[in-house]
Amino acid sequence: MLLDERSRSLDSLERSLKFREANLCERENNTQGNSTRIELAIANEILPQEPTRIEFSNMKVPQLITYCRENGIKGYTGCNKAEIIQLIENSLTKSKVI
Repeated sequence: MLLDERSRSLDSLERSLKFREANLCERENNTQGNSTRIELAIANEILPQEPTRIEFSNMKVPQLITYCRENGIKGYTGCNKAEIIQLIENSLTKSKVI
């Protein structure tokens, strides 16, 4: 029951913030100053954000290798770009399953 109440409360808060965000955008378009941008930034921080998806296909091989090193992905030596991307995606899939 508490979870239902929290869920409804969160939904209500989200709708309220989205409405506020729309109004803030409209006011910003009507040449309101910095305070509107600050309010919009605050509203964006309160709303849960979708995780960003990295587009590995847009990265160069050295960037992919750096990503592998930083994330402990092994086996990229001697691989081409497509193979490195496959290694990374396999690694990400494994980490989600566990």
